[in-house]
Amino acid sequence: NKTLAGASFETKLEDIPQDLLSPRVQSLDGLAGKIAASIIQEYKKSPEFKKEPVLVYISPKSFHDASLKAVVPLCLSLAEKFKELFSRDPDFIVTDNPAAASDLVLSGKAFKEGDFLVVSASLDKIQAGNNRLDVKTIGFEQEKIKQDYCREQWFDVDLNGKIDFLMQSLEKKSMSFVSDNQRPEIVINRFKYQNSKQYTKFSDYLGGYILDYFATSRYYSPVKNVEKRLAAIKKGGGVRSIAPTKKTEATVAALADASYYIEGSFWPDNKGEVQIKAILSSVKGKILASEHINISKHKIDPQWLEVKEDINFAKDLDVLSNNDSRLSLELLTQKGRNNLSFQKGEEILFLVKANKNVYLKIFTADADNKIFRIYPNEFTMDHAMLRSGEVTSIPADNYSSDFSFQVQGKTGNEMVFAFASDKPLPDLPQSSDTGFYGMNSVSLDIKGIKQWFSNYALERGIFLSWDSLPIHTYE
Repeated sequence: NKTLAGASFETKLEDIPQDLLSPRVQSLDGLAGKIAASIIQEYKKSPEFKKEPVLVYISPKSFHDASLKAVVPLCLSLAEKFKELFSRDPDFIVTDNPAAASDLVLSGKAFKEGDFLVVSASLDKIQAGNNRLDVKTIGFEQEKIKQDYCREQWFDVDLNGKIDFLMQSLEKKSMSFVSDNQRPEIVINRFKYQNSKQYTKFSDYLGGYILDYFATSRYYSPVKNVEKRLAAIKKGGGVRSIAPTKKTEATVAALADASYYIEGSFWPDNKGEVQIKAILSSVKGKILASEHINISKHKIDPQWLEVKEDINFAKDLDVLSNNDSRLSLELLTQKGRNNLSFQKGEEILFLVKANKNVYLKIFTADADNKIFRIYPNEFTMDHAMLRSGEVTSIPADNYSSDFSFQVQGKTGNEMVFAFASDKPLPDLPQSSDTGFYGMNSVSLDIKGIKQWFSNYALERGIFLSWDSLPIHTYE
């Protein structure tokens, strides 16, 4: 314990760089603590301060990494730390329940800047304004930490984190157009593979994950029973009137009685990435927000991106494309229109909508490519008219109780297609009655059917339109 030497020196304070005199944050706990303390102090000095405890919403996904465009493990940790810090203060009641009537919301972001990681957080008051949600910032703070104190795993990017960022972006961009502060309902439509109708498992995954995301959203409430709501049309007489919609995705949302909907697509490229695009719109047709992300293919199960290739099936789809007619026809099912799949034993409810009064013929082509006319049938008049602005279900509750369209027999790529006209069309030649509720078996192929109806309509000045739905069936 013997002192061997000692020394000291003096220097002017202004000669020392200011950043060396400032206390440095050396941990995530310390960083979150400084930010939370500053925001809480700002709140208590603001006119918004209340003597009784106030409810503040902090979602598990309140933070994102702006550099990586993803919600990464760092962001999840930050959300948990802020929940704990705000819970310690008696002036706050912290909730992660989106249905709670919380006017205060905490959110933030992180990004890399030189040798530092910068984290910012904002405490905002959300209130309904004139045809929009007004966001008033009550407290804001930003702190940084040297990247030397950061862990590599904090910044691991996965598929879910990318989807979280995509949905966060849509929420924030759309708030300027949403006036309802009580979580209006939103429908999540199935995402398309390269804007096609072909089935992939990835669309199912996206739909399920996005549905779960909005279950924790402060701003929207997802419709979880879309199929049930659409199937209810069958019990309501088989006809439902709705306001005009420009897109089938909007039609689905309107039938589900939702105010908003999300649609999207994904595009694998030859550079090893998949681009995912998403749009949030009102049921009236106004686009409120759009965003896209790119993610490496190796973060997605390769089987999810596989399309069930069938050259003949693809040709049939092409035959029924390029429909330039003044008549607009929409075919959909209780699952919507995109990325359709049904398991053996499942029942399919078909829904039809047109922009004008039309006469209708509907056909199915099964996995063996056998074609049947399913509408008109025994429960409809031969020349029943589909009225503009109405959605008609097939079957409806006036059909026989043992009548249903159920997936049976060979499974695979199947198709439903329809022709609409402003004047009645006759039955196709070489059709034969199946003996089952007035439905016919057709010997012509899809190309032949289209050609026959097109020629008939052209010769008589009949306006003709068509639509098709590919459906993947499986065991």
